[in-house]
Amino acid sequence: MQAMKSASWNSSKMTIDCAGDIAGCDTLHVTHTSESGVLKCDLHGLPFNKRTVCLLLARPDGLILGVTRGKAINDLGLPGGKVEESDDNDAAAIIRETFEETGIVISYPRVIHASVIEGILCSSFTAQWTTGIPRTTTAGAVMWAAPEKFVSETCTFRDYNKVLLKTAL
Repeated sequence: MQAMKSASWNSSKMTIDCAGDIAGCDTLHVTHTSESGVLKCDLHGLPFNKRTVCLLLARPDGLILGVTRGKAINDLGLPGGKVEESDDNDAAAIIRETFEETGIVISYPRVIHASVIEGILCSSFTAQWTTGIPRTTTAGAVMWAAPEKFVSETCTFRDYNKVLLKTAL
């Protein structure tokens, strides 16, 4: 991860040119509210206070790596989860989450989409599959599935997946 390229401060707002290093964004805005002393972050004007990551990993035949949500076999989603304090950055979080949920080790994660939904910055990555065989875990079943399976009515994250698939494929 490169250091930020520049930072500027204007009144109560600091703009950081992070050259794509934070969630794939060129610019991250950090606003200081003097009354509360709280730092607020935003992506293109949308505030967020939590971060999540997910992985879009497709095989040459077009099938996408998916995980079910718990016991709901028809609720297929992308591997991922919350960015934890122990993660150095969002890329480290997606490497960890992918291994925990699927048994696959990935490398060279690259942000392909980021958006703020209900105060959560969701960063979507693609990466190279380095090693490991997909395996079912206690978090849910792991499978390769057609893109349309990720946007079916039974999928919790179908609206996000629609945007992501349209952007990435």
